[in-house]
Amino acid sequence: MAGSFKNGIFVLLFAFFVGIAFFALPYFYAEGAGQAALFLNPASGTFLVGSTFDVSVVLDTKGIAVNTIEVELSFPSDKLQVASPSVGKSIIQLWPAPPVFSNREGKIYFVGGIPSPGIVTSQGVVLTLTFRVVSPGEAEIKFGEKTSVLANDGRGTDILGQKPSVFYRFSVPPPQGPTISSPTHPDQERWYRDPNPLFVWSRSSFADGYSFTLDRDPSGFPDTSVEGQTPTASFENVENGISYFHLRERAGGVWGGVSHYTVKIDNDPPAAFQVNVSPSRRTTNRNPIFRFFTTDALSGFDHFEMKLVPLSGSQVSDSLFFEVASPYQAVRMDAGRYQIIMRALDRAGNTRDEAVPLNIVSSLTQFWGPEGLDLVFVFIPWFRLLLILLLLLVIAAVLLVLFWTHHRHHLLQALREDVRKFFGSSNHFPGGGVLVLFLLLGGMLFFSTVVGAAGVPGVPTINIAPSQYYPLDELLYLEGKASPNAGLDILFENIAGGAQPVRVSVNTNAGGEWFFSERLELASGEWSVRVRSAKENEYSDWSNPRIIRSVVSGFFVGGIKIKYLPIAVFLTASIAASVYLLWYSAKRVRSIEHVRLEEDMKHREAEMKETLRAHERIAVTQAVERSFGDLRKRVVDELDHLEVKARRNGALSEEEEKHREELLHELREAEELVEKELKTIF
Repeated sequence: MAGSFKNGIFVLLFAFFVGIAFFALPYFYAEGAGQAALFLNPASGTFLVGSTFDVSVVLDTKGIAVNTIEVELSFPSDKLQVASPSVGKSIIQLWPAPPVFSNREGKIYFVGGIPSPGIVTSQGVVLTLTFRVVSPGEAEIKFGEKTSVLANDGRGTDILGQKPSVFYRFSVPPPQGPTISSPTHPDQERWYRDPNPLFVWSRSSFADGYSFTLDRDPSGFPDTSVEGQTPTASFENVENGISYFHLRERAGGVWGGVSHYTVKIDNDPPAAFQVNVSPSRRTTNRNPIFRFFTTDALSGFDHFEMKLVPLSGSQVSDSLFFEVASPYQAVRMDAGRYQIIMRALDRAGNTRDEAVPLNIVSSLTQFWGPEGLDLVFVFIPWFRLLLILLLLLVIAAVLLVLFWTHHRHHLLQALREDVRKFFGSSNHFPGGGVLVLFLLLGGMLFFSTVVGAAGVPGVPTINIAPSQYYPLDELLYLEGKASPNAGLDILFENIAGGAQPVRVSVNTNAGGEWFFSERLELASGEWSVRVRSAKENEYSDWSNPRIIRSVVSGFFVGGIKIKYLPIAVFLTASIAASVYLLWYSAKRVRSIEHVRLEEDMKHREAEMKETLRAHERIAVTQAVERSFGDLRKRVVDELDHLEVKARRNGALSEEEEKHREELLHELREAEELVEKELKTIF
């Protein structure tokens, strides 16, 4: 009994400790799991400005299998820049978030994975980064908050315990010769547009001459000829590309070591490109998509900027460029005409502008434009369309005159009736809509009219100019570059010589950019536009001409400019009104003729009825007379027979006398009946 009791106690204690171990094991595991480490190699070092060095992210799992590594690194962007886009050899096999970096923000981020059963390592290289030193000082590279190492335990337990930062020191390399700097090209890593570099350097106490040269050899070596005795050197119109300035100093007749300075020059703009607009340059879509691409051979392409210039208003302000990437989709643009200017910039700051016109139309105006009517399958210029409409209007007017001449009396009667109905109740005047239509057209035509009334500066350029310009529909937008804060003369000359030249003036801003945006009256035809700078009564040469084709979508009547569109609308409405009048006149004439025909038919019907009645009376009379004559003849014959019999016998018998009286009575009744019937018929 005691033994069984002891055995029971032992079993209960064993189960108790097993349960505790089962529930506490994850906590012990988690507590001991936070021992993995991420560290950077090398942990410290001193490097020279301009040099590069590698930094590896190394993993120590502390004997635990891991399957996911998330790393966020930060570094001082003013001291370091990521120089190589390659990660080198790595234990990572999968990249849920491939490595990305930003030299502007000084950030690096990635997420890597290893398939199950994961990896156990003490010196696993996650990736290797190559940094370039850009300035002297100290720098810290440290892990961010997003850094983690997840165990291959099915729960994604973060076991990262250590992630120490590293510190590096950067110093300027000791020059072998004088220390060189450049006020025009101060950063040897950057590209510059200026082809005229200026170099300055420190001068020692015993220097008596300098030898220098500028070439394309990074290891160039100047000769022992003295080029100058002042610590400056300048060059003009240096070719594009990477050039190296080499300098030696002579002191006490002894030439010292060579110093080098790198100059990167690129004053060529990016390659020419095109701007494609989807679905088209003339569209009803308020959210068009722009696609563009270009390259740069030297400094490399940097980014695109875009400017939307509305041309449908009365005046355009100086719009701003904003950075875009291809493809770019505009959002809810208003209907109207635009000049889309796309600017490509390379890393040296050179720009190339390309422009494309964009016309966003409404669903009602998509079929006509400044040059004519677009019916998808056929395009009709305004002049030809107006001739066609005018011809149709003349034909309709001639038909109206002929119809009026032929049916004048009927139309006068219809007009009198319609006037009476109109003044009685205008709602019953079928032709009132024509009057209202002409009033509306007159108002439309009226409101659619437009009433007209220090040294020689460098040669400016015209970067943006439209190939076609519509004076009555849009603003003329020009843009270019010239000397900063200078006045410009813009000259417009008609190539055919049929119009007087036009001159306007604009000013450049502090950056040398200028633009012109006004509604300029240019007659139809081709115009050349040139620009020149004017500063302190000195003028530059005229720029190369740009050709603009002016398309005037209207005509002039005195001081009034009338567009083709309202004239076409007026002619179309006039034709419609003429056709309506023809239809209405024909309808009224048919109505009047129908009434007269009905009256004539009724009259003829009455005459025919009267004729038939007369013939019927005659026939009935004749028939009655024939019937009554036969009856009378029989009665008279019977009476004569009785009269003869009475003479022969001296008297009639009572029965015969009674028969004679009956015959006379029947004769009188027959006469009265015939007379009554004849009265009824007549």
